Amino acid sequence: MVLKSMKPQSELSIKSYIVFMLLHAVFLLVILAIGRLMLVTAYSLPGELEGRGRDLWAMWNLGIRYDIRTIIIGLLPIFLVGIAACFSSIANWLYSWVQKIYSPFLFLVFSAATLTNFYYYRTFQKEIDVMVFGLKDDDTRAVMSSVITDYPFFRVLLLVVVVTILFSWLTRFLWHVCNKWTATHNRGGWSVATISAKSAVLFGFTLLAFIGARGTLHNIPLRQRDRSISKIPVLNNAVPNALLAFNWAWNNYLDNPSYPPVEAEEGRILAINSIGQEALTEKTSVNQYLEKNPPHVVLAVVEGFGSGLLEFDKAGTVDLLGSLRPHAEGDFFFRRFLAENFRTMAALTRTLFYCPDMDVTKGLFKKIKLENSAFETYKSYGYETVFIHTGLPSWWDMQAYLEVQGVDRTFFSEDFLEKYSDAKLNIASGSWGLPDEFAYRLALELLENSSKPLFIVIMTLSNHSPFNVPPGYTDRFPINPDSEVLDRFYESKATTRNILTGYQYATNCLGDFVSAVKKSQYGSRTIIGATGDHTSAQIKAEYPNGLFLNKATPFYIYIPKPILDTSKHGYEPLRAGSHKDILPTLYNFSLSGATYFTVGGRNMLAIHDDNARSFGYNIRLYMDNLGIVATGDDFSGTWHSWDKGWTLNETTEAIPPPIEEKIDSYEKLYRWQINSRIGGLKGNEKVETENLK
Repeated sequence: MVLKSMKPQSELSIKSYIVFMLLHAVFLLVILAIGRLMLVTAYSLPGELEGRGRDLWAMWNLGIRYDIRTIIIGLLPIFLVGIAACFSSIANWLYSWVQKIYSPFLFLVFSAATLTNFYYYRTFQKEIDVMVFGLKDDDTRAVMSSVITDYPFFRVLLLVVVVTILFSWLTRFLWHVCNKWTATHNRGGWSVATISAKSAVLFGFTLLAFIGARGTLHNIPLRQRDRSISKIPVLNNAVPNALLAFNWAWNNYLDNPSYPPVEAEEGRILAINSIGQEALTEKTSVNQYLEKNPPHVVLAVVEGFGSGLLEFDKAGTVDLLGSLRPHAEGDFFFRRFLAENFRTMAALTRTLFYCPDMDVTKGLFKKIKLENSAFETYKSYGYETVFIHTGLPSWWDMQAYLEVQGVDRTFFSEDFLEKYSDAKLNIASGSWGLPDEFAYRLALELLENSSKPLFIVIMTLSNHSPFNVPPGYTDRFPINPDSEVLDRFYESKATTRNILTGYQYATNCLGDFVSAVKKSQYGSRTIIGATGDHTSAQIKAEYPNGLFLNKATPFYIYIPKPILDTSKHGYEPLRAGSHKDILPTLYNFSLSGATYFTVGGRNMLAIHDDNARSFGYNIRLYMDNLGIVATGDDFSGTWHSWDKGWTLNETTEAIPPPIEEKIDSYEKLYRWQINSRIGGLKGNEKVETENLK
C-alpha cells in the first residue's frame, strides 16, 4: 500500500493519470451503488416494488448521475494536481504523495457516510436530512451513547476500515500495474507527446468530468428538487447518495430560520400600530345558506401571473387575458393588488401559512405543524383539503411538509403521469413539470366526484422560463406586439413572443377552468379565487409605474349568485390589497360564523372597507388607496399618489409619519406572530387565538 519514497524522474503519463482517476471513480461508484441496493432491499415493504420496473430504472439512472456528480467533486483535489503532474516531474512527485493520503480518505468518507445513511433511514425513514444537526443541539453525549448501544456501531466501524483498506490497496496495486505498463509501452508515445497534444487530451477529459459534475446536458444542473422519481418513498430516498444528502442537509441548516419566544405586550403594541386592533383573529358573519350549502373553494396560484405584462394586454392585438377576459370583466377583478414576495414558495408560505420564511418547509422546523393555516381552518369546518402541483413533490420538500400540515390529499407530477396517458413530464416548461391544463383537469374531476366540500389549492408552473407551451398549442387569441411593446422587454423578439404566448396559455387554462366550473352542476356552489405568485421579471420598468407593476399581481374572484344573494358585499375595483387579503375574502363567502387567523387581512368585498387594514404589502413596497412608497431594501422616503387606475403621479412628497410607523410595525408584527406560533410567548404563555375552533 505504501510506495517507496523516491522522486519520479519524469512527468506523469496521461494514460496512467486517466486510468487512475477512472479507478477511483469506479470503486467509489461501487460503494455508493451497494449502499443504494442495501437500502432498497432492506427497507422496501413486501411486494411494494412489484410492477415498478420504470421507477427502479429511474432510481438507478438518476442515482448514478447524482453519484457521478458527487464523485467528481470529491476527486477534484487529485484531479487538478494530476493534470499538473502530466506536465511537471515535481508536480508528479507531489501527486504521488497527495493521493497516498487522499485516496484512503475518500474511501473512508464514502463508506462511512453510506453506512450512516443506511441506519439513519432505519430510524427516521428518510435519507440524511437537516434533522441530523439536531445532534449538535441535543445532549450529544447521550445521543452518541444511544448510537453505540442501539446500533452495531463497532461492526460498522470495522466494515468501514475493511472497505477503506481493500479499495486503497486495490487502487495502489493497479496504479503500479498501470505505471509499469505505460513505462513498457509508452516509448516514443506519450513520453514525447507535444504539450499541445497533451493539452487537447486533458481538455477533453476535463470537459467530460465537467459534464458529469453537472449530472445533465440541460442548462440547469441536477438539483435537490430533481430527486423525486416515484410514489414509493424508499425509492425516492434511495436516489441521493449519503454525501449529497448531507450537503443538502447542511445547506438547509444554514438557511434555517430561528423562532425565539416573544413578549405578548410587544405583539399587542405592534398590532395596534399597524392594523389598528389587538386581535389577529376575525369572524365571518352567520349565514344560514352557507351552513346548509357549504361551497367548494378553489384557490389558483398562477405562476408569473403579474400585472406588469397586463400593461400590454389589449383584446384583438396582444390578448394576454385570453379566455379569462369575460370572467375578469364580469366577476370581481382587483388590479391594485400586490404579491407579498418575489419567490413562489414565499408567496405560498405567506398566503397559506402566514409564515415569512420559505425555508421553513425544509429546515429544522419542517416537522412543526403551524396552527391556523388555511388548510387547518377549512378542515376544522368540515372541508377536505387538497393541494395540486404539476411539478415534483421534492420541490422545497413540499409534499412532506404538506403532510405534516395535515393536508388530506396532495397531487404532484408522478400522480399525473400515472393517471393520464397523455401527460409527459417536462413538455410545459423545460425541466419544471407538466402543463397547467393537467392541474385544472384533475381539479374538475375532484369537484365532480366529491361528496363533501373541498378546499383546493392549485399551484401552476407553465408560465415560467423558458416559457415553452405544450406541443400543438397555438395562440387562441391574437399576439401581435408592435415595436413599442417589444422595446419594453430585455429579451429578443422571438423570446418576447414566447413570453407573451406562455402568459396567454396560463390565463387560457385558468379561464377555461372557470368556464367549465360555471357550466357544471356544481358551478352554483363553487368559489374560485386566483392570483399570481409574483410578477414577471423580463420587463423594463418605467418610472414611476414600474414601482408598482413590478410587484403587482391581480386577484380574481368568482362567487356564485346564490351566495352573493345571501351575503352583503360591495365591489370597488380600485381597492388596494395584497396576498394577506385573499383568504379572509374567501372565508367570508364560504364559512358561516367562522373564526379565522389573519395578519391584517380583510374581506376585499366588504361593503365598508376597513381603513386601518386597507393596504397592500410587499417586502419592498407599501400601498394603500392613496398611493405607494418603496420600502425594505428599496426604501426611498418618497410617496407617489395614484393618478388613475394603476398609474402613478410622477411628483413625489414625503411619507406621512403615521404611514412610516405603520410600515415598520407591520413587518415586525409579521415576524412577531410567526415567532409566537412556533417559539411561543416568554413565560410559557400560550398564544391567544380567541378560542379558534
